[in-house]
Amino acid sequence: MARSALDQISTVVNAAALDGGFDRDEAHLSRIALVVDERGFTELSKELRRVVDALPKIEAASRKRLASADHEGEQRVTVVTMLFENAEPMIARAAQPHTSSRSAAKKRSRSKA
Repeated sequence: MARSALDQISTVVNAAALDGGFDRDEAHLSRIALVVDERGFTELSKELRRVVDALPKIEAASRKRLASADHEGEQRVTVVTMLFENAEPMIARAAQPHTSSRSAAKKRSRSKA
């Protein structure tokens, strides 16, 4: 499902790029690689959710202004937000040997002795 959505996003983004959709000074495109812990990931997710939740409110206010202006200045825009774990750490974790919690606990207790 994610791959299908990403294919659609790629199509829309590439078409916009070819058609000048990123030419405005206010247009935004960022790719920011970060290193976070579990709490940081959760905080990032909550902050992005806050932004996503604000989008319909901004659109509703814009629609009211557009209606009173006979749609003068109407613009079709797309907002894409993503937060995901990079593939490299997932591949590295998959390559690590799996140990059961019981055997890991035994190793810890032996190392304390």
